[in-house]
Amino acid sequence: MQHPPVNDLNRCTAILMLRTAKCKQDEVAEYLGTAKTNVVAVEKWFRELHYEEAKAVCFDHAIDCTRVLELDDLKDWLQKQTQDKVDKMDAISILGHYCHVKIKETKLSVRRPRPSEHHARLAITAEKLRLNIKDLKQTRRAVMVGNILSGRIKTSTTEQELQSVDRLDAERLLSHLKAMYPDFKGIDNWHGFDGRESVTNFSIMMLDELKEVSHGRAIRGTCEICKSSFPKV
Repeated sequence: MQHPPVNDLNRCTAILMLRTAKCKQDEVAEYLGTAKTNVVAVEKWFRELHYEEAKAVCFDHAIDCTRVLELDDLKDWLQKQTQDKVDKMDAISILGHYCHVKIKETKLSVRRPRPSEHHARLAITAEKLRLNIKDLKQTRRAVMVGNILSGRIKTSTTEQELQSVDRLDAERLLSHLKAMYPDFKGIDNWHGFDGRESVTNFSIMMLDELKEVSHGRAIRGTCEICKSSFPKV
């Protein structure tokens, strides 16, 4: 397969998704902070792929990850009609837009939530928590305002904002972590991590385990989101 013109495949997929949602090339470039030439090049590259190659690039899990990683911050900028198309979009929509498959329906069907999208959100949450805990462990003689989900670290000369973590995502992630790693079974919630002393027992192994999840390790167990949205999980 020919190498994509933009190295980040998530960025390529985001371009394809926005164009499939009928955004103009100039708009896509502005939304994603890239050059219009990159938008044109990505479309040309994808259109010229063989069918099997296109399927290897554009599949539902990749769409779900891109929706969370690249497009989540655009919700306040996109028109409602465009956002609705992005929310309901799946791989077959993009493959059909670029003539890799024939789509019988011109109207997108209502998209049901998929486990892969939920897991992509939790992977991002795991990385934010890992960075916050790591920063707190490494900062000496500091006072923490807030907690590990939302706060800042203050020293006599500096003040550092922590990564903002969605509370619900963090709670659901903890449910999965307890099912995957014995180290996390003793944690009731994240709110108790409100200072450097509170993370003393958070081991290097636990940080590595968060890193594994953030880098795509298959998530096991169920949380309340899984039970309500994915009854077969």
